Amino acid sequence: MFGVKRKSVPILFLLVSCVLISGCDCDDSPEQEEGATTTLLVQNASHPVWLPDGEGFIATVQFAEPTILIYSLEALLNDEDAMLAVYGGAHNYDYTPLSDGSMIAFSTPELTGGVYVHTRSTGDNELVLQGGRRPTWIDDGPSVLAEDASHSLWRLNLETDEIDEIVPEGQFPKGSPNGYQVAYLQSSTTYSAFSLFVIGLQASSTPVSVLTEVGTDPVWSADGHELYVSQVGSWGGYNIASVDLGDIDNPSTLISYATRPSVGGNGEYLLATGLDGDIIDGTYLYRFASGSLSLLLDNGENAAAHPTEDKALVEKDGKIYLVEW
Repeated sequence: MFGVKRKSVPILFLLVSCVLISGCDCDDSPEQEEGATTTLLVQNASHPVWLPDGEGFIATVQFAEPTILIYSLEALLNDEDAMLAVYGGAHNYDYTPLSDGSMIAFSTPELTGGVYVHTRSTGDNELVLQGGRRPTWIDDGPSVLAEDASHSLWRLNLETDEIDEIVPEGQFPKGSPNGYQVAYLQSSTTYSAFSLFVIGLQASSTPVSVLTEVGTDPVWSADGHELYVSQVGSWGGYNIASVDLGDIDNPSTLISYATRPSVGGNGEYLLATGLDGDIIDGTYLYRFASGSLSLLLDNGENAAAHPTEDKALVEKDGKIYLVEW
Protein backbone atom coordinates (compact mmCIF):
# COMPACT_ATOMS: atom_id res chain seq x y z
CA MET A 1 0.00 0.00 0.00
CA PHE A 2 1.12 3.56 -0.52
CA GLY A 3 1.00 6.11 2.21
CA VAL A 4 -0.94 9.35 2.35
CA LYS A 5 1.55 12.18 2.17
CA ARG A 6 0.40 15.75 1.65
CA LYS A 7 3.15 18.19 0.78
CA SER A 8 3.64 21.09 -1.58
CA VAL A 9 6.41 21.15 -4.18
CA PRO A 10 7.68 24.00 -6.35
CA ILE A 11 6.65 24.04 -10.00
CA LEU A 12 8.63 25.14 -13.00
CA PHE A 13 7.35 28.48 -14.31
CA LEU A 14 7.78 29.21 -18.00
CA LEU A 15 6.96 32.03 -20.41
CA VAL A 16 5.92 30.25 -22.00
CA SER A 17 -2.15 -0.81 -42.73
CA CYS A 18 -5.57 -1.83 -42.96
CA VAL A 19 -8.02 -0.41 -40.50
CA LEU A 20 -11.49 -1.85 -40.82
CA ILE A 21 -15.03 -1.58 -39.61
CA SER A 22 -15.79 -5.05 -38.33
CA GLY A 23 -17.08 -7.21 -41.14
CA CYS A 24 -15.69 -5.10 -44.01
CA ASP A 25 -13.51 -6.52 -46.75
CA CYS A 26 -9.80 -5.96 -46.09
CA ASP A 27 -9.34 -4.28 -49.48
CA ASP A 28 -11.78 -1.52 -48.55
CA SER A 29 -9.49 0.89 -46.69
CA PRO A 30 -11.30 3.88 -45.17
CA GLU A 31 -11.29 7.12 -47.16
CA GLN A 32 -9.87 10.42 -45.92
CA GLU A 33 -12.48 12.41 -43.96
CA GLU A 34 -13.86 14.95 -46.42
CA GLY A 35 -13.37 18.56 -45.39
CA ALA A 36 -11.01 17.79 -42.50
CA THR A 37 -8.45 20.51 -41.77
CA THR A 38 -5.19 20.16 -39.86
CA THR A 39 -3.39 22.91 -37.89
CA LEU A 40 -0.02 22.53 -36.18
CA LEU A 41 -0.31 23.64 -32.55
CA VAL A 42 2.78 22.57 -30.58
CA GLN A 43 6.16 21.11 -31.52
CA ASN A 44 8.22 18.65 -29.45
CA ALA A 45 5.04 17.66 -27.67
CA SER A 46 3.00 14.53 -26.93
CA HIS A 47 0.07 12.97 -25.05
CA PRO A 48 -2.58 15.71 -25.38
CA VAL A 49 -5.62 15.68 -23.08
CA TRP A 50 -8.51 18.16 -23.40
CA LEU A 51 -9.63 20.21 -20.43
CA PRO A 52 -13.31 19.49 -19.66
CA ASP A 53 -14.53 22.80 -21.12
CA GLY A 54 -12.78 22.05 -24.42
CA GLU A 55 -11.15 25.48 -24.47
CA GLY A 56 -7.66 24.25 -23.68
CA PHE A 57 -5.61 21.13 -23.19
CA ILE A 58 -2.79 19.49 -21.25
CA ALA A 59 0.30 18.11 -22.96
CA THR A 60 3.92 17.16 -22.34
CA VAL A 61 6.61 19.25 -24.02
CA GLN A 62 10.23 18.16 -24.21
CA PHE A 63 12.43 20.96 -22.90
CA ALA A 64 15.59 20.09 -20.93
CA GLU A 65 13.22 17.79 -19.06
CA PRO A 66 9.67 16.68 -19.89
CA THR A 67 7.24 19.35 -18.73
CA ILE A 68 3.47 19.17 -18.27
CA LEU A 69 1.84 22.33 -19.64
CA ILE A 70 -1.67 23.73 -19.92
CA TYR A 71 -2.45 25.42 -23.24
CA SER A 72 -5.21 27.82 -24.26
CA LEU A 73 -6.45 26.76 -27.69
CA GLU A 74 -7.67 30.23 -28.62
CA ALA A 75 -4.33 31.80 -27.66
CA LEU A 76 -2.41 29.23 -29.68
CA LEU A 77 -4.53 29.85 -32.76
CA ASN A 78 -3.98 33.61 -32.37
CA ASP A 79 -0.19 33.25 -31.89
CA GLU A 80 -0.39 34.58 -28.33
CA ASP A 81 1.34 33.38 -25.15
CA ALA A 82 -0.61 30.26 -24.47
CA MET A 83 0.90 28.04 -21.79
CA LEU A 84 1.18 27.62 -18.04
CA ALA A 85 3.44 25.07 -16.37
CA VAL A 86 2.05 22.28 -14.23
CA TYR A 87 5.15 20.21 -13.49
CA GLY A 88 8.71 19.94 -14.80
CA GLY A 89 10.43 16.57 -14.50
CA ALA A 90 9.91 12.88 -15.08
CA HIS A 91 6.28 11.81 -14.93
CA ASN A 92 4.06 8.95 -16.09
CA TYR A 93 2.05 10.80 -18.80
CA ASP A 94 -1.13 9.96 -16.86
CA TYR A 95 -2.42 13.47 -16.11
CA THR A 96 -6.18 13.82 -15.84
CA PRO A 97 -8.34 16.88 -15.02
CA LEU A 98 -11.19 17.03 -12.51
CA SER A 99 -14.62 17.35 -14.16
CA ASP A 100 -14.75 21.13 -13.52
CA GLY A 101 -11.14 21.60 -14.65
CA SER A 102 -10.02 23.16 -11.36
CA MET A 103 -7.47 20.45 -10.51
CA ILE A 104 -5.23 18.07 -12.42
CA ALA A 105 -3.95 14.76 -11.03
CA PHE A 106 -0.77 13.13 -12.33
CA SER A 107 1.99 10.86 -11.06
CA THR A 108 5.78 10.69 -11.02
CA PRO A 109 7.96 7.57 -11.17
CA GLU A 110 10.58 8.49 -8.57
CA LEU A 111 10.95 6.35 -5.46
CA THR A 112 9.80 9.35 -3.42
CA GLY A 113 7.10 10.26 -5.95
CA GLY A 114 3.49 9.31 -6.35
CA VAL A 115 0.20 11.01 -7.23
CA TYR A 116 0.18 14.79 -7.24
CA VAL A 117 -2.75 17.19 -7.48
CA HIS A 118 -2.19 20.50 -9.25
CA THR A 119 -4.58 23.30 -8.23
CA ARG A 120 -4.95 25.70 -11.15
CA SER A 121 -6.07 28.70 -9.07
CA THR A 122 -2.85 28.70 -7.02
CA GLY A 123 -0.41 26.85 -9.30
CA ASP A 124 0.53 24.55 -6.40
CA ASN A 125 1.37 20.86 -6.70
CA GLU A 126 0.67 18.63 -3.72
CA LEU A 127 1.85 15.05 -3.24
CA VAL A 128 -1.29 13.27 -2.02
CA LEU A 129 -0.59 9.54 -2.47
CA GLN A 130 3.02 8.52 -2.09
CA GLY A 131 3.88 5.60 -4.39
CA GLY A 132 0.64 5.91 -6.37
CA ARG A 133 0.19 6.09 -10.13
CA ARG A 134 -2.49 6.17 -12.86
CA PRO A 135 -4.88 8.46 -10.96
CA THR A 136 -8.53 8.91 -11.85
CA TRP A 137 -11.14 11.23 -10.35
CA ILE A 138 -14.25 10.13 -8.51
CA ASP A 139 -16.65 12.85 -7.44
CA ASP A 140 -17.41 12.08 -3.83
CA GLY A 141 -15.25 14.65 -2.16
CA PRO A 142 -13.70 15.01 -4.68
CA SER A 143 -11.55 11.92 -4.33
CA VAL A 144 -8.62 10.49 -6.24
CA LEU A 145 -8.42 6.79 -6.95
CA ALA A 146 -5.04 5.33 -7.93
CA GLU A 147 -3.02 2.17 -8.26
CA ASP A 148 -0.14 1.32 -5.90
CA ALA A 149 3.06 -0.61 -6.66
CA SER A 150 1.36 -3.89 -5.69
CA HIS A 151 -1.52 -3.25 -8.14
CA SER A 152 -4.11 -2.52 -5.48
CA LEU A 153 -6.59 0.34 -6.00
CA TRP A 154 -6.97 2.96 -3.26
CA ARG A 155 -9.26 5.95 -2.83
CA LEU A 156 -8.26 9.20 -1.10
CA ASN A 157 -10.80 11.84 -0.13
CA LEU A 158 -8.99 15.15 -0.59
CA GLU A 159 -11.14 16.94 1.98
CA THR A 160 -10.78 14.45 4.84
CA ASP A 161 -7.53 12.60 3.91
CA GLU A 162 -9.46 9.37 4.49
CA ILE A 163 -8.00 6.50 2.44
CA ASP A 164 -9.52 3.09 1.76
CA GLU A 165 -8.79 0.12 -0.46
CA ILE A 166 -11.29 -0.43 -3.28
CA VAL A 167 -9.94 -3.69 -4.74
CA PRO A 168 -6.82 -5.69 -3.75
CA GLU A 169 -5.84 -6.40 -7.37
CA GLY A 170 -6.41 -3.86 -10.14
CA GLN A 171 -4.63 -1.68 -12.69
CA PHE A 172 -5.45 1.22 -15.05
CA PRO A 173 -8.52 2.49 -13.13
CA LYS A 174 -10.94 4.83 -14.90
CA GLY A 175 -13.76 6.61 -13.07
CA SER A 176 -17.17 6.74 -14.74
CA PRO A 177 -18.69 10.05 -15.92
CA ASN A 178 -20.91 10.25 -12.82
CA GLY A 179 -17.98 9.38 -10.54
CA TYR A 180 -19.64 6.44 -8.80
CA GLN A 181 -18.21 3.49 -10.71
CA VAL A 182 -14.68 2.48 -11.64
CA ALA A 183 -13.58 0.31 -14.55
CA TYR A 184 -10.20 -1.35 -14.17
CA LEU A 185 -8.03 -4.15 -15.49
CA GLN A 186 -6.70 -7.26 -13.83
CA SER A 187 -3.81 -9.41 -15.02
CA SER A 188 -4.93 -12.26 -17.26
CA THR A 189 -3.54 -15.75 -17.78
CA THR A 190 -2.66 -14.66 -21.31
CA TYR A 191 0.68 -12.92 -21.71
CA SER A 192 0.31 -9.11 -21.94
CA ALA A 193 -3.52 -9.27 -21.83
CA PHE A 194 -5.93 -8.27 -19.06
CA SER A 195 -9.48 -8.84 -17.91
CA LEU A 196 -11.87 -5.89 -17.57
CA PHE A 197 -13.91 -5.35 -14.39
CA VAL A 198 -16.32 -2.71 -13.10
CA ILE A 199 -17.10 -1.97 -9.47
CA GLY A 200 -19.46 0.50 -7.82
CA LEU A 201 -18.04 2.68 -5.07
CA GLN A 202 -20.73 1.88 -2.53
CA ALA A 203 -19.53 -0.14 0.47
CA SER A 204 -21.49 -3.25 -0.50
CA SER A 205 -20.38 -3.35 -4.18
CA THR A 206 -18.51 -6.30 -5.64
CA PRO A 207 -16.50 -6.41 -8.89
CA VAL A 208 -18.27 -7.50 -12.07
CA SER A 209 -16.24 -9.28 -14.77
CA VAL A 210 -16.98 -7.57 -18.10
CA LEU A 211 -14.50 -8.74 -20.77
CA THR A 212 -11.33 -10.82 -21.20
CA GLU A 213 -8.27 -10.55 -23.46
CA VAL A 214 -8.14 -6.77 -23.06
CA GLY A 215 -5.06 -4.88 -24.20
CA THR A 216 -5.48 -1.26 -23.02
CA ASP A 217 -7.13 0.75 -20.28
CA PRO A 218 -10.89 1.33 -20.60
CA VAL A 219 -12.73 4.39 -21.91
CA TRP A 220 -16.28 5.23 -20.80
CA SER A 221 -19.07 6.32 -23.11
CA ALA A 222 -20.41 9.84 -22.51
CA ASP A 223 -23.51 8.48 -20.72
CA GLY A 224 -21.57 5.91 -18.69
CA HIS A 225 -23.55 2.97 -20.10
CA GLU A 226 -20.77 1.46 -22.22
CA LEU A 227 -17.04 0.82 -22.16
CA TYR A 228 -14.60 0.80 -25.06
CA VAL A 229 -11.28 -1.05 -24.92
CA SER A 230 -8.67 -2.58 -27.16
CA GLN A 231 -9.17 -6.34 -27.22
CA VAL A 232 -6.76 -8.98 -28.49
CA GLY A 233 -8.12 -10.46 -31.72
CA SER A 234 -7.77 -14.00 -33.03
CA TRP A 235 -4.91 -12.81 -35.29
CA GLY A 236 -2.93 -11.55 -32.27
CA GLY A 237 -3.46 -7.86 -33.00
CA TYR A 238 -5.96 -5.46 -31.45
CA ASN A 239 -9.48 -4.32 -32.23
CA ILE A 240 -11.75 -1.80 -30.51
CA ALA A 241 -14.45 -3.60 -28.57
CA SER A 242 -17.65 -2.11 -27.11
CA VAL A 243 -19.42 -3.49 -24.05
CA ASP A 244 -22.90 -2.39 -22.97
CA LEU A 245 -22.95 -2.70 -19.17
CA GLY A 246 -26.61 -3.68 -19.39
CA ASP A 247 -25.72 -6.59 -21.69
CA ILE A 248 -22.15 -7.65 -20.86
CA ASP A 249 -22.60 -11.10 -22.42
CA ASN A 250 -22.76 -9.61 -25.91
CA PRO A 251 -19.72 -7.38 -26.59
CA SER A 252 -19.23 -6.12 -30.12
CA THR A 253 -16.24 -5.20 -32.27
CA LEU A 254 -16.37 -1.64 -33.60
CA ILE A 255 -13.02 -1.41 -35.43
CA SER A 256 -10.48 -4.08 -36.28
CA TYR A 257 -6.73 -3.47 -36.30
CA ALA A 258 -6.93 -0.48 -33.97
CA THR A 259 -6.20 0.64 -30.42
CA ARG A 260 -6.38 3.67 -28.04
CA PRO A 261 -10.06 4.66 -28.23
CA SER A 262 -11.19 8.20 -27.35
CA VAL A 263 -14.85 9.25 -27.24
CA GLY A 264 -16.00 12.79 -28.15
CA GLY A 265 -18.71 15.03 -29.53
CA ASN A 266 -21.07 14.29 -26.63
CA GLY A 267 -20.71 10.60 -27.41
CA GLU A 268 -21.37 10.89 -31.15
CA TYR A 269 -18.02 9.54 -32.34
CA LEU A 270 -14.92 7.59 -31.36
CA LEU A 271 -11.31 8.09 -32.42
CA ALA A 272 -8.79 5.27 -32.64
CA THR A 273 -5.19 4.68 -33.63
CA GLY A 274 -5.02 2.32 -36.60
CA LEU A 275 -2.39 -0.39 -36.79
CA ASP A 276 -0.68 -1.99 -39.77
CA GLY A 277 0.87 -4.93 -37.95
CA ASP A 278 2.83 -3.26 -35.14
CA ILE A 279 3.16 0.02 -37.06
CA ILE A 280 0.88 3.01 -36.38
CA ASP A 281 -0.78 4.03 -39.64
CA GLY A 282 -3.14 6.84 -38.63
CA THR A 283 -5.94 8.30 -36.55
CA TYR A 284 -9.43 7.17 -37.57
CA LEU A 285 -12.92 8.54 -36.93
CA TYR A 286 -15.82 6.18 -36.21
CA ARG A 287 -19.37 7.59 -36.13
CA PHE A 288 -21.73 5.66 -33.88
CA ALA A 289 -24.94 6.67 -35.69
CA SER A 290 -23.85 5.55 -39.17
CA GLY A 291 -21.12 3.05 -38.33
CA SER A 292 -18.87 4.84 -40.85
CA LEU A 293 -15.09 4.95 -40.57
CA SER A 294 -12.74 7.54 -42.10
CA LEU A 295 -9.09 8.56 -41.88
CA LEU A 296 -8.44 11.82 -40.01
CA LEU A 297 -4.65 12.05 -40.00
CA ASP A 298 -2.17 9.72 -41.63
CA ASN A 299 0.36 8.36 -39.07
CA GLY A 300 -1.45 10.18 -36.24
CA GLU A 301 -1.61 8.65 -32.76
CA ASN A 302 -2.63 9.37 -29.15
CA ALA A 303 -5.73 11.21 -30.35
CA ALA A 304 -7.88 13.13 -27.86
CA ALA A 305 -11.48 13.64 -28.97
CA HIS A 306 -13.04 17.03 -28.11
CA PRO A 307 -15.72 16.67 -25.41
CA THR A 308 -18.51 18.30 -27.44
CA GLU A 309 -17.33 19.33 -30.93
CA ASP A 310 -16.04 17.78 -34.16
CA LYS A 311 -12.37 18.31 -33.50
CA ALA A 312 -9.44 16.41 -32.04
CA LEU A 313 -5.90 16.80 -30.79
CA VAL A 314 -3.63 14.32 -32.55
CA GLU A 315 0.04 13.56 -32.02
CA LYS A 316 2.23 12.98 -35.06
CA ASP A 317 6.03 12.92 -35.37
CA GLY A 318 6.53 14.65 -32.03
CA LYS A 319 4.02 17.42 -32.76
CA ILE A 320 0.43 18.07 -31.70
CA TYR A 321 -2.11 18.98 -34.36
CA LEU A 322 -5.68 20.25 -34.20
CA VAL A 323 -7.87 18.31 -36.66
CA GLU A 324 -11.35 19.69 -37.40
CA TRP A 325 -14.10 18.26 -39.61
